[in-house]
Amino acid sequence: MKKLKTIIVVFFLMMLIPNVAAKEICDIDKISIESLSLEEVSDNVKENKEATASGLTINLNLSMLGVGDMVKYKMIIKNNLNEDFKLDNKNFSINSNYIEYSINFDNNSNIVKANSKKTVYLIVKYKNEVPIETFESGPYTENKIVTLDMLSNNIRNIGKNPKTKNHFLYIVLIILIISIISLIFFKKSRKNILLFLIFWLSIIIPISVYAVCEYNIKIESNINIMNPVIYPDGKNKKSVVTGDKVKIGEEEFYVVSNNGKDLVLLAHYNLKVGNIYTLENSSVKKIGEYTNQDDRYGLQSPEARGYVGGQDDIRNGTVAFSNSFYWQNEIGEGLKYPGISCSYTYTPGTKCAYIYDENSIVKQYIDNYKNELEKTGIRIKEARLLKFEEAYELGCGHGTNNCNSGSSNAPAWVYETTYWLGSADNYDTWFIFSTGQFGGYYNNDNMYGIRPVIII
Repeated sequence: MKKLKTIIVVFFLMMLIPNVAAKEICDIDKISIESLSLEEVSDNVKENKEATASGLTINLNLSMLGVGDMVKYKMIIKNNLNEDFKLDNKNFSINSNYIEYSINFDNNSNIVKANSKKTVYLIVKYKNEVPIETFESGPYTENKIVTLDMLSNNIRNIGKNPKTKNHFLYIVLIILIISIISLIFFKKSRKNILLFLIFWLSIIIPISVYAVCEYNIKIESNINIMNPVIYPDGKNKKSVVTGDKVKIGEEEFYVVSNNGKDLVLLAHYNLKVGNIYTLENSSVKKIGEYTNQDDRYGLQSPEARGYVGGQDDIRNGTVAFSNSFYWQNEIGEGLKYPGISCSYTYTPGTKCAYIYDENSIVKQYIDNYKNELEKTGIRIKEARLLKFEEAYELGCGHGTNNCNSGSSNAPAWVYETTYWLGSADNYDTWFIFSTGQFGGYYNNDNMYGIRPVIII
C-alpha cells in the first residue's frame, strides 16, 4: 500500500511540473552567413571549387603548393535576433601538423550586435612543410571540420534558460509543495524522504539553471598539398637516376646524382641575367644586358645560353665569375681554399678546391634564383655551381680538355650551354663550353653564363 501511495504521489507531482526541461530550440534562421568572398590569395593557391556558404556552414576546396601559401576570405555574418553574440575562437583549432586556421575581426571586436551585420576574415595557411616522401602516392590531402562558436553576450542571460525565466515563483511553489507532501507522507521514513528529495532536485536543478542558445559557424575544408617536384612518369625522388629530367614549377632540371636522400639537380638552361654580346666585324660587342623588366629575368631561359657553339654572334646571359683571384694566396703559396687545383689528370676521390662563395660575382644571382624557386613550396638544401668532381662523374675531363671526345663521354645535356663551375683551375675557374670544351677562365664576361645546381 505504501508503494502504491508513493507511485501515485510521484505521478501527480510530475503532472504539475511544466514542460520546461526541454532544450531550447534556437532560431537558426535568424543568424546566417550573408556572403563569402575571396579577399586575398597566394600565387600558388588554387580554388578547386569556389568557396560557398549556406546558413552557418562554409565549404572550402583548395590546393596549395608551398609553405606560406594562404587564402583569406571575407564573410559577413547577419544577426536578426534582438541579442548580441560573441564570436569565441578559443576552440578554433584542429589537430593538424600542416594547415593553420585563424580568424580576424573588423574593428578588433568579436561582438556581433543585435539586428546588425559583422565582417569577419577567415585565413587558411599552409604552415609546416609536408615531407616530400609523403607525395610518393600523390598529393597530401586534409579533410577537416573547424567550428567558430557564437555565444550570447547578454550578461543577464548568462546561465539562463529562456524557457524558465518567467517561472521563478512557480518553481518556488513547486518546491514548497514537494517539501510539504514529503513530510506528510514520509515523516516516518527518512530514507523515503531522502530519495524523494533527490529525485525532485534532479528535476528542479536542470530547469532552474539557465542555459544559453549557442550557434556555431562550421567550416568544412578539403585541402590538397601538391608536390612541387614533378618526376618522370612512374618515378619518384628515390628512383630517379642521372640524366632523368624533373620539373619544379616551370623550371626544368637534370638529375646529376641521387643517393636516396639528397637529389642533386642541374638547371636545364642558364639564368636570364647578365650581359648580351654579339660579334660585329670580328669583334665582340656588348649590345645590352638583362634587367628585371625582362620576361623571366633571373630564371632559366633557352635564350640565355652564353656562347653558343657555331653561332659566334649569340652570347646571351654572360657574367664574369670574379674580378680577382680571391681564392689564391701569394704567388707560389697555393690556394686559400681546402683541396687542390684539379686538372685533366684528376684521380677520383681527390678533393678539388671549391671556391664558389660570396666573393664570386655570380652568387647573388644564384641566391635570388633559390628564393624564387622556394616560392613554389620546395625547400632547397643548397644552391650553387657544379663541382669539378661532379662534371668528372658526368663524363668531362677524362684525360682530355673536353666532355665529348676520347675518354670523355658526357651526355649532351651537360654541355648544352656555356657556364661556370665553382672549382678552381689554379688561377682560373673551371667552365664547360657548349662545344664540349672543358677549361678555365675567371673574369671573362662575354662567354660564360650561370647554370645553377640545387640540392633537394
